[in-house]
Amino acid sequence: MLGDGYADVEELKINGRVYDEAVIAIAMSGEKFKRWEPLLEKLKGMGFNWGSVPINNSVINVRFYSGNAINLARAMINVLPPILKDILDALGFDKWVRIKRIAEMEVKFRRGEMRITVTGYGFTVHVQKGTVELEHWMKSDVEVDEVIKR
Repeated sequence: MLGDGYADVEELKINGRVYDEAVIAIAMSGEKFKRWEPLLEKLKGMGFNWGSVPINNSVINVRFYSGNAINLARAMINVLPPILKDILDALGFDKWVRIKRIAEMEVKFRRGEMRITVTGYGFTVHVQKGTVELEHWMKSDVEVDEVIKR
């Protein structure tokens, strides 16, 4: 991420209003994308949704937006050993500063939908007519049983 990636807060205009939107992206070749896709799918399963945008025939841009970018930035910072964080802080790389800025942003409530983590699993919260529904997509019945047991 600190090498080939992109991290910044971009201005997003909706109905004449300007909002800050966190973006973390990585550009890679189609061949490299095929090797990274299983890891990216695993991230998606953990609640870090991403989208891929073909730039041309050979380059794909994988992008994390808004709350997904904020949560990814926080996770990246949290897994670093303290000594490495101190070194990156001392060096003051622009991209490191931007990743930290993204991690400090608040996840905005999305109309009718937001995400929470319960016992390590990401759930989408739907609020409608006085009811609250938690939704988590799973790939197998084994995963369903695992979530219920927790």
